[in-house]
Order: sequence, then structure tokens, then C-alpha cells
Amino acid sequence: MSAVNRFVISFLVFTLVVAVAPALVYYTGHGNVLVNKFGVMFFFFSALTFMVCIAVIITNQKSQAMAAQVFLIGTTVKILLCLGFALAYLHKNHVNHVYFLGCFFYLYLLNTVFEVYSLLSNLRNSNFK
Repeated sequence: MSAVNRFVISFLVFTLVVAVAPALVYYTGHGNVLVNKFGVMFFFFSALTFMVCIAVIITNQKSQAMAAQVFLIGTTVKILLCLGFALAYLHKNHVNHVYFLGCFFYLYLLNTVFEVYSLLSNLRNSNFK
């Protein structure tokens, strides 16, 4: 199985696992803890993580020397886009800031940890070949 296929499967599993906690919060009657349009935020963060990881994995298959640079560029662009998203979201919506920070960091930190873990495991596997 190729690195891209392994990543896609692990990404789908990760996305389902991350979606469980907000779904439980929503369906147990505490939906007010989640900010409006949480699904949009969830999709945005997941899509950014997916694009950065796929770009690094494909670059690593073509040129291992460039993979670290693509990772740094992708991560920088990801954090700037996430901060821009937060700025635009807070400008357009009046939300409880504590709930927004909780939702934002829940998604951002879990996606970043998954990104680093999956890329390290893919880079480690390619060094043994």
C-alpha cells in the first residue's frame, strides 16, 4: 500500500474520531458550547490538514530534500489561513469568545498533532527503504 493510500485511510479514521466529541456534545443537549457553523470550521481545518499532508507526502516521494521545505511552507500557510479564518469569523459573528477559543484550539491542535505524527511516520518509513 502506498504512503498516500495509508495516509488517506488514517486521515478518514482521524476525522471520524475527532468528530465524535462535538457530536456527543451536540446530541447530549449541550449544543450551545459549539459555535455557530462549527461544521464549516471543522471542514476548513480538516481540508487544510489534508492538503498540507498530501503535498508533503507527494513531494517526499519525488524529492526527499524538498519535503522539509514544503512542510514548513505548508504549515506556515496553514497557520496564516487559520488565523485569517478566525479573524473573519469573529468579525462576522458575535460569539462567546471562550467557546470559540475552545472550538478553535480543539480543531487546530488536534489537526496539527495528527499532521506532524502522520508526516513523521511517513518520513520514517521512507528512510528505511
